[in-house]
Amino acid sequence: MTAPEGLAYALAGLAWAALLYRAPALFRGRRDGVRRALWTTLLAVTLAVTVRLPPVRDAVDRLAGVPNLSQLLENGFILVGIWGVQELLVHLH
Repeated sequence: MTAPEGLAYALAGLAWAALLYRAPALFRGRRDGVRRALWTTLLAVTLAVTVRLPPVRDAVDRLAGVPNLSQLLENGFILVGIWGVQELLVHLH
């Protein structure tokens, strides 16, 4: 494993840890817009960095039979994450 691959796995693990850490807060205040926006952002970024991992990327492309589908999913998750940040800023303002 190269250093960039190790960093990718570390970032994915950190993202999953942050998501699981914040999960109880979402269920306590589902109607709170700030919590929903933060949860949306964390979920989208976590899924994006997970899809970027080489084994996941290869599995998604192979199972779907569509080359580079994982890249499209990653980009889509990042766009959802950006939308979540915008929602967060709207609710904080």
